[in-house]
Amino acid sequence: MSRSSTDRLGTEVFVVDSSPAVALALSAHRPSEESTYVLCRAESERGPDFTCRVLKRARQIQTHRRIGSLWYVVGSKSFEPTGSVGLLEELLPLLERGARVTLATPRSFGSVVFGWVDTLLGRTGGDVNMGVRFYPDVSELRRGAPPSGFGSQQQCA
Repeated sequence: MSRSSTDRLGTEVFVVDSSPAVALALSAHRPSEESTYVLCRAESERGPDFTCRVLKRARQIQTHRRIGSLWYVVGSKSFEPTGSVGLLEELLPLLERGARVTLATPRSFGSVVFGWVDTLLGRTGGDVNMGVRFYPDVSELRRGAPPSGFGSQQQCA
């Protein structure tokens, strides 16, 4: 028996591209769907391997559930701009119409991530909502800033 996309339960996929950022990201996260899948990059995992693993798992998830929300957490340690944008571009078609994409990033990468938003919005055709959440840079935490999870938020579309 096959289910239509409207019969499938909603889920969110949480992609963490830096193992040091996972605790900060998950401590501030508030689920918005029936279930959440967390795909975290291992410290020793190469970018292309991570991309392949995330895409394979996202396709498996999408066959059984509607992906209504995607979080992509960027970490300064594993920052690979072209790999990240490529992965996001390949994930977009797997999302339900009207899905929410949130890019979580250290404040210092804000300008780069807003460039990603421009690129990605040009490819979505207005089918997704996109936002950016900033969290403190590791250097800020070392100086004694409280680890408040995700700080400011910017709605993009």
